Amino acid sequence: MTTLNPLNISARLLSEVVWKKLLESSANRLIQRRQSFFELMASLESLRRDAAYDTGSITTGAAWALYSLAHYFAPRRMLEIGTFIGKSTLALAQGADDAGTGVDLHTCDMSNTLELPRVTKCNVRQYAGFSSTAMLTELAGGGRNEGSFQLLYVDGRLQLDDFPLLQRLCAPDVIVALDDFEGIEKGVANLFNFQNQRLAPSSVLIHPCTDELLRQFGFADHSTVALLIPQSLLRFTAQ
Repeated sequence: MTTLNPLNISARLLSEVVWKKLLESSANRLIQRRQSFFELMASLESLRRDAAYDTGSITTGAAWALYSLAHYFAPRRMLEIGTFIGKSTLALAQGADDAGTGVDLHTCDMSNTLELPRVTKCNVRQYAGFSSTAMLTELAGGGRNEGSFQLLYVDGRLQLDDFPLLQRLCAPDVIVALDDFEGIEKGVANLFNFQNQRLAPSSVLIHPCTDELLRQFGFADHSTVALLIPQSLLRFTAQ
């Protein structure tokens, strides 16, 4: 008996489908929130003047991609590495808020101690001046947070000491978002470390949303946020 040829679907083709689904799911919210969301992202730029270390931040398109991610999957507990001026923090918080879940978000920034505005119902716990290892070590203490974090957003270089802690803290079906996923930037390096450390081994890589797709939803900039989504959360449906 001859063996049939498999149907090969590239990561980039699957990525387009996933982002289209996520952005379509939040399209009505975008109509309602567009002005206030843009204004919030712009207002956070004023925090730069008090930053001990002034660096780059995500685009509005990337921020809405994170909003859509949290809005669709509705995680109850989230981790963030790299707060800075809080665009990603508040995008994730608002997305999960609008999904109707009681949300707990822990975020750290080793270089800055900026205090973010309280504009969501989400319980945002800032670890200002904490390294990723320091925050994760505190959270892992006593075993009270074992396997409870459902979404991890990384905008910083993870250390090897972080991975055993993440193994303990993250849920088996954790969704991972990696910023700066292009070229030889830190997002690509973090992916290699995730693979080498066997964290989220059953996940599928979703490349950043394309500029063309973002333009269809009214965004003129780009996104460098890639995802690792567990295969268990990807399903074929009849419609």
